[in-house]
Amino acid sequence: MAADDTDHLVQFQNVTVLGATGPALLCGIEGQRVWLLRSQISGKLWRIGDRGTLLVRHSVARDSNLIGRRGPHAVPPL
Repeated sequence: MAADDTDHLVQFQNVTVLGATGPALLCGIEGQRVWLLRSQISGKLWRIGDRGTLLVRHSVARDSNLIGRRGPHAVPPL
């Protein structure tokens, strides 16, 4: 894996925020519940009940078992 792969973002649709703290969100993603640091995600989901699209750093999505080693929805860094 290339060194910059960890900077890629993976897009998840139909994400629901199930819980929230200052630094993290508990998200329902593809049948899983996973805590994600706000610094490692991007999107317009902020509080409990929000639903929509979430971009997650590739390395975080992989380490959280949301994707395999190569995610199908990887978005190159800006």
